[in-house]
This record gives sequence, structure tokens and C-alpha cells, in this order.
Amino acid sequence: MKQLLVRWRDAAHSDGVFTKAEAAQYTLITVWTLGYFLMEHPDRVVLAGEYFEEEGTYRRIFAIPRVNIEEVMELMPHKSKSKNYPTTKGHPGKKKGKRK
Repeated sequence: MKQLLVRWRDAAHSDGVFTKAEAAQYTLITVWTLGYFLMEHPDRVVLAGEYFEEEGTYRRIFAIPRVNIEEVMELMPHKSKSKNYPTTKGHPGKKKGKRK
């Protein structure tokens, strides 16, 4: 499943009371969104934040307007036996046996 890191521009908002000059300070903000690529359309790219393998379902869906996208990077899987990365055998920090 392809994972993407997308840098895009989103609307900014704020609650409160502002003068016209203060409101002029607001601009689009840069957002980095990491997600599983689901599909693309002429006007948007759709990502999911989470995937549930057993059910084949997704959660936290992002539809990012294509016109707002500045950069897209595809993340490559990292397979490591390093103790810094958990494996399917369990968390690397867990020790079997009795506590000392």
C-alpha cells in the first residue's frame, strides 16, 4: 500500500474580533499530511490516515485539493532488524523471563 507525504496549502482561520488591517495578515498555511494513497480525481487526491487490515476499511480520510498541493513524496518501506524498530515478533523493549 503506497504511503504519501503531501505538502499543501490550507485555509487559516481564527475566532475573535479583528480590524480589516489585522485580518489582512491572515494567509494560507502550509500543512504536511501523511497518509495511505486511496485514489485521485482531477480536482483532488484522497488519502487515509489509518487502515484496518482485518476489515479492509480506512479511517481519517483526507481529500486534498490538487490545486493546493505543493509537493508529494512517496515513502518507501523500511525493513530493519534494528532494536529501534518493532517487528512482528513483538515490541523490542519487552524482555522474556523473570524480572531481576
